[in-house]
Amino acid sequence: MRSNGKSTLADRIAVDVGTERGVRLVRFEPGLASEWDEFVNGSKNGTLFHSRQFLSYHPSERFEDYSYLAYEGDRLLAVYPGAIQVRGTQRWWCSHPGSTYGGPVFAPDAGIEECARVLDSLMKLGREDGLAGMEMRLSEQAFRSVPADEIEFALWRAGFQVKAAELSTTVPLMDGYEASVARYRGDTGRNVRKARKAGVEVAWSDDFRTYWCVLEQNLARHGAHPTHSLAEILRLRDLCQGKIRLALATVGGVPAAGIVVFVANAVCFHSFYIAQDYSLQHKRALSAVLDFLIEWGCQEGFRYFNLGISTEQAGTIVNWGLFTFKQGFGGSGYVRVTYALPWSA
Repeated sequence: MRSNGKSTLADRIAVDVGTERGVRLVRFEPGLASEWDEFVNGSKNGTLFHSRQFLSYHPSERFEDYSYLAYEGDRLLAVYPGAIQVRGTQRWWCSHPGSTYGGPVFAPDAGIEECARVLDSLMKLGREDGLAGMEMRLSEQAFRSVPADEIEFALWRAGFQVKAAELSTTVPLMDGYEASVARYRGDTGRNVRKARKAGVEVAWSDDFRTYWCVLEQNLARHGAHPTHSLAEILRLRDLCQGKIRLALATVGGVPAAGIVVFVANAVCFHSFYIAQDYSLQHKRALSAVLDFLIEWGCQEGFRYFNLGISTEQAGTIVNWGLFTFKQGFGGSGYVRVTYALPWSA
């Protein structure tokens, strides 16, 4: 098995041997971060969550990074952010566990043949390195600058099976704010108007510390806690300048509700943490925050606003109340699929 350290020239030559139809795989190392992120920014399906800028906030010892760049000659064709996960006695090659979703990221002009060749090369490498199989959690279509299903088709062709199908809600923004408001369900529109009459004010805020107290109290009601600590979200905000923001609603200067936004790419932004002070729930501040973000997204030229998943346990349990609330803002269900393939299958 290859070393887990930085790739060397010998590693790269070894990976070159036997690759599929000219695809050359190079193990990621920190010196390739700029090339990686520049590629992701101009790709057909890359997001903030695929970038080294985002993934670099994890301490190096937290995950066994196993990411690769795929070249065709000197042309960078794809990147694959991944890591090794130990499951019992087996080592699986998975979408990077430090990210919301992953999977390979492709050049804008890559088609089904390129997708299939890159996947075949990755699978061959994984088998040669003695890994038990591959698993990847793909983003929804709304996050892709060029909507396409080549990756899903290539996975099906290679024998991958669906392991999870989680349902998220995505609000379309491309028709502008007035058209978006016209799609609000009746009770949703009334709640937005009620919030305005109640004096709810919404603005961008840097007060993550106060908001994290509200968020932790919210999640504690369900026996949960934020994925990121306050220190981690502040570090991420600083690493990803302008891409992680807090929209905060206040009533008389008191925080009432908020949403932490991750700007995934130029196409879609993503609500990551949604919380409210339940003692002020009657003010409908959370509805005001969502309305604020929908208007902002339209003004900024985004196509979609993703409100996150409303499912648990690999999509087998649906939080119908949460999904219904999100759907009231004109959102539709989008599936976030996890695919897996053990080599023995």
